This record gives sequence, C-alpha cells and structure tokens, in this order.
Amino acid sequence: MRLTLRTLLAYRDGVLSPTETSDLHQRIRQTEVASNLLRRVENLLKHKQLLAPKVNGEGLGGDANSVAEYLDDTLASEQVPEFERICIVESDLVLAELAHCHQLLAEALNSQVIVPPALRSQAVSLVNPQNQAALLRRLKIGGKTSTLAGLAGSIRRVDNSHPEKSLDSSETQADEAPASQRSLVQAPMVTSGGGSIKPQGLDLERPQLAHEVPEYLVGQRSGGWRIPLAICGMVALLGVLAWQALGPLNNVRDLFVANNPAPNDLASNGTQKNSVVPSSGGVEPSDRKHDVESAVTSVDPSPSPSASGSDSKDATNLDSEVPIAEEAKQPDAPNTEPITPQADPANNTFRWTPSSEEAKSVLFIRKSVDGSNLRRIIANAPLPTDGEIVVPPSMRPTLNLAGSCTWSVCGPTLMQLSQDENITITTSLCRAIAKGGTQGRGVTIAAPTGSVNLQFEDATSMASVEVAFRPVSHGPITDKLAFKPFLIVVAVEGQVTVTPTREAVDSKSIRLVVGEGVAFTDGQPIEFELGAIPTWYRAGNDRPLDLFAVADMHNLMRDTENAAAQLTGLCSDSRPETAALAIQSKMLLGEWGGFAGDFLNNELMRSHWSGAIGLAEQLIAGREQNSEALRLAFEAAHAGRGDALFALLAGISDSSQPKELLPKLVESLGSVELDERVLAVNQLRRLVGKDLGFQPSIPNRAVLQQWRRAIASGPSFLPLDNPIWEAKKSVP
Repeated sequence: MRLTLRTLLAYRDGVLSPTETSDLHQRIRQTEVASNLLRRVENLLKHKQLLAPKVNGEGLGGDANSVAEYLDDTLASEQVPEFERICIVESDLVLAELAHCHQLLAEALNSQVIVPPALRSQAVSLVNPQNQAALLRRLKIGGKTSTLAGLAGSIRRVDNSHPEKSLDSSETQADEAPASQRSLVQAPMVTSGGGSIKPQGLDLERPQLAHEVPEYLVGQRSGGWRIPLAICGMVALLGVLAWQALGPLNNVRDLFVANNPAPNDLASNGTQKNSVVPSSGGVEPSDRKHDVESAVTSVDPSPSPSASGSDSKDATNLDSEVPIAEEAKQPDAPNTEPITPQADPANNTFRWTPSSEEAKSVLFIRKSVDGSNLRRIIANAPLPTDGEIVVPPSMRPTLNLAGSCTWSVCGPTLMQLSQDENITITTSLCRAIAKGGTQGRGVTIAAPTGSVNLQFEDATSMASVEVAFRPVSHGPITDKLAFKPFLIVVAVEGQVTVTPTREAVDSKSIRLVVGEGVAFTDGQPIEFELGAIPTWYRAGNDRPLDLFAVADMHNLMRDTENAAAQLTGLCSDSRPETAALAIQSKMLLGEWGGFAGDFLNNELMRSHWSGAIGLAEQLIAGREQNSEALRLAFEAAHAGRGDALFALLAGISDSSQPKELLPKLVESLGSVELDERVLAVNQLRRLVGKDLGFQPSIPNRAVLQQWRRAIASGPSFLPLDNPIWEAKKSVP
C-alpha cells in the first residue's frame, strides 16, 4: 500500500486491516516526511483555538465542500494531489479540518449514532426556503442577524441522505434504536464491500516531495545522536548484568553451544532436516507475479488454487514441523468468492450468468446504429450475436464465451460477438480480464489496430485486454496522428499466446508469461514488461457513489424491451450520480443531447465531469460520426457556441503553438459560462499537467491571475510520457 495522506490518516484513526496497519507502520518509521507530518497532525488537533474553514470560502483550499468531497471520494482525481499539497504545504487550517472530520467518521464506525426525530426533521426541512426564513428570524440576536442571514439567497448543495436499505449487518440493529433515529456512517474513503483505501494522491515516500514541504516539517536534527547513544548504553548495561549472572566468558560461550545439536544429530533427525531452508535451485516467485495476481483477485470470477500466489505455497512447505493433524483442525476460511459463470454444455452459446456480485449490472444490446432497437440483456439467456453489446461505466459483468474463455468487463465497452471457426470480439472500446475456458479454445479480438488471436495455455491462464485511444503528440483528438488506437494485452496469470491474424509472412506468435505484455499500434507489436499495474484490474476501484447509481439503474429499468425510453427518463433523475450514469450510457449509444445540454452547466455533476469528458474523448476518436453528432448537439443546445465548445473538448487545431493556444484557454477560464470553464481547465490539465487549484464551479480571480502570470513567462506544453504507461521501461 502506498504511503499517502489518505493512508496516513487511515493508519492514525485505525480503519485499516491489521496487515495494512503493520505495513504502513514500517513505512512511516522509515519515511521522515510522513513521520513528521503525523506529528504535525497530532499537534494541530491539540490546538483548540483553530477555526473551521469559512462556509462561503472559495478555491480548492477554501471551499468547505473540498474536505467533504475528499472524504467521500467524490473529488476529481486530478484535484486530489493539488488538494493534498494545499493541506501539506500551505494550510494548517485545512489539514486540521480534514484530520478532525476523518477522526470523527472513524470513531462513529464503532459507536451508535442516534439522531433525535425532531432534530432530523428540522434539518431536512431547511431545504424549504420558507423554513430557512423562519430559522433566520429565530436566530436574530440583539437586533442583528447571525452570519446565516448573509448566506440567504446563495446557492448551496443539498445532497440526499444515503438510503436506509444500504445499511449492512455490522451497523446498528433495529432493536437498538428506531429506524427513524439511525444514521448511516461509512468509513472515510473506504470503497463499498470492505475494500481497501484507494492508493491515490501524493506519494509521501517520493524523494522529490521532501523539497516541496515547508522547512518546519523536516524536523530538528540536532538531537539525532541521542537515540544511538541511549541504545549503546542499554546494550552495555545488559552486558554487565549478563556477566554478573553467568560469570566468566566460558560460561557464556557454553550457554550458546549447548543449544546447538551435534552434526550427527542433524543427520539423524528428520525434523531438523526438514526445517532447513531449501536451496535456490527451486523456482522462486517474482514480486511482479505476486503484484499482478493480487491485483486481479477481485476480478477473477473463479480463482484457481494457484491464484493465491506461490509465496503462500513456499511458506507452507517450510513450516514442515507442524503436524498434519493439527493443520486439519483449523477451520476453513469462509468462501467469499463470487459464483463462477458456468458454460452451458447443451447449448454451446454465449451467456451471461451473473454472480451475486454482478447481479445489479445493466447490459444493453443494440441492433441498429441509431439506437432505436435497444433492449436490456436478460441474465442467464443466450447473448444475441446480431447486435452490439453496450456495457455502461461501473458495470462489471462476466460473460461466458461458448466455453472458450470468460470475459470480465472492467470499464465502458462496445463489443460485438460472432462465432464461425473462431470466436471473434469486435470492439473499438473495452477493458476486460479474459480467463481460459473449459474447451481450451482461443478468441480473436478485432480492434482498430488489427486483429489478434488470444490463446490460453490452460483454464487458469488470464490476460487483461484494453482497446483505447491514447495521445502520442499534442493535437486535437480528431487528429489520427496525435490520438492513436492501442490494443494492449498483459498476462496476469499463467501463460498466453498472442498471434496477429494479418496475412503477413513474418507474422509470428508472441508468448507472454505473468507480468509481460504486448501493445499493438500502427500494426506493429511492442513487447514490454509490466511496471505499473492498472487500477481498473481491481473491482474495488469503483467509487461508492457510482455503485449507488448502478443499483438505481438496475432497480428503475425493469422493462427489458422499453430500454431507450427508460434510459432517457433516468437522464433527468433527481440523484446526480444516477443521471450522470444514464447520460454516459446514452453517449455510448451515440446520443449526445444530455451531455451537450445541461450536464456541464450543472454544479451538482462536478464529481462526474472528468469521467464523462474522458469517455467523450474516446468515443470521438473511435468513431467519426460521433464528432459531427456532438458538434450538432452542442449547437442545438447552445446556439452560436457549438463550434467553440466542441473545439474546447476535442482540442483546438493550432495546439502545436503553445503561445497561441494557452492564452486562449486561460481566457476561457474567466468565461461567464460554466461549461466553457469546465472544458478549458480540462484541456489545461491535458496540455500543461496542472490546474493550479482552479475550480470551474467557483472561479477564483486570484487563481486566474496566477494562470496569466504563468503563461506570460514563456508557456510550454508538458512533455508526453510513453503512451504505453504500463511498461516498466521506456519503449522506443
């Protein structure tokens, strides 16, 4: 687990598992910045005179909602490092507020939270403006109204509370308190289902971070000699005591010799022989294999005995002194793995047999390009092959492809299945984990980069497959030379063989073992060694907020035949996360009205802007008809500004000139239109690599001036990294 501000607070407040706590304890002891930051948090929490952030504060470090969104894990991923840098470098006030709130939420996990009905009804009634006016009259003190009156008439976020149905068995039972008095308390920044803290944010173990923090975090070094001196004194004292107790040096030597058996005893005692560590001639598991296997454990629908990693096997072999009878007495661990989708031996077809973990997923089948013939896929029924399967974001279904393999979808996907001599998956956008099937057959993947055949060594072999567009140079998304398609295959367990199916004489198979991958772009394979494990391998990477939206879509779309009308109705749902998921689903179907309309102008959608814009970029690059459709949708919703908005999203054509493009984007940050500010700051993050803490929903004049000063001193684009960012080493 990476050592970040998130994990540091979780370690301090005790919301981690024992294994993670022990791991972070060692990392904190070895990292000076982290240990000093932990002491700084303790000192800040003791200062009772520190005030809370202003309710009407502006900017990422001044807005009180920033702390709440960071704890709820709804803050945009691009803003998380900037927010943590503000806490660590700039503001003791924000750091203290974050630590206080995190501590209160952690303490509430193990305590019963009872809200009186009168207080609950009074708080809920404040949404009504008439009740707010009545409360203001009651708060008048000495003829002067409190600061709440100054906030009257301003727009404030009011989010619905978590539904009572999401309470699990570990929370307050019904016989302890009435249902009207119970309140749902979740561990801060812990994903649903008991997942671990997300490893996002600034890495406190980076050497570069030591130069970014203030001097007072480094600590005093003048007293560093005292600890070694104290240790030496203790060792000397123990030596004197041992000398007095044992006598001469010969007695001390005999004490150690007596405990060692003779060489003959070692040869005759089978137990001693077995306790010797085996030589290095055996196969040792690599760290890379262990990391990759642990990353896909939650994705694999049917983990084999080897999926736990060979580290545990070696540990069992070394511990041969434990009798087998005693091992058999240990209780079996509860089976928490999802149910494996089984192949149908009678009908050798494609099927979706959902497990309990994926039962709420919603899949669509589209048989026409315009989306008029759209239906929801029925579980346990054969999958149709005469249409395109559409999987919205945050859905993780596992499809059984006629016994050849299981295909676990891990992101928004567009795919079409066909079966002739081989099983073929035609896709322009997908993320999936494929596992070998019972029949030992391979699968052909037809992507914009070409077709490849994926063959599994056995039923336990697994590979990750991603088809996406990635930038290779600065330019608009519609430029095929700047934004190219990539097909990336990585072996995550066992061995897999990747063979290009093009009719070239030099087309040869590429065999991959665990931690090795191959990327195809421009028709050429590029082999690499995995260095950065993608976060989408783990199912726990999804935000709890998005999982609530998945449950809503599953419950509200019961009619499988009238899916198009139901999906259109969900785009205006009262819950922002549900409406955002429906809008992104419509984008996958080529319908851009919801995205181009009020989505980017709705402040309640701000935690979903980044994901929707990223999906729009992929869809525009993948299909040319989406570009014109989005342009027309922008023009229909915002007459006269359609071309400008599309250019801000796709990238202005003169992006090769930083001196001309960056000033235009900075001026768009000061626009009166919210959607222009959202798209402009997204382009700046992509081109420059930072946003200087600018929040489109709360524009700050000081940040805008800071941007203008930054580009006035010779603006330049951020150098692009290797597009195959999973690779351990740079690939030419």
